[in-house]
Amino acid sequence: MLEFEGILRRNRALQELLELARTVVADGVVTKVEAEAFRHWVDINPDMSGVWPVEIVTRTLTRVFADGELSERELEELLELLEDVAGEGEGADPEELGKLHRTDE
Repeated sequence: MLEFEGILRRNRALQELLELARTVVADGVVTKVEAEAFRHWVDINPDMSGVWPVEIVTRTLTRVFADGELSERELEELLELLEDVAGEGEGADPEELGKLHRTDE
């Protein structure tokens, strides 16, 4: 039963992430405030760290925030990644959306 509850929790969290990504990329721009919102989401959802696409979002956020500043290029990179996550980008694979993939196996 606990395993099932964990799966439901991950599904809800993943849906939340996808909705956040879709909202952020809707205007074609990622702002610093929006990037911070993603970093906050990752921080409050540590149990999602090994789930696709959270792992790649986390790695990218860690790298772009490493120096404490977000350049325009880094914001554009986040936009491209989040478009893919949201299923809106050129590299998006509709077959992968909504699936839970473990990246820590």
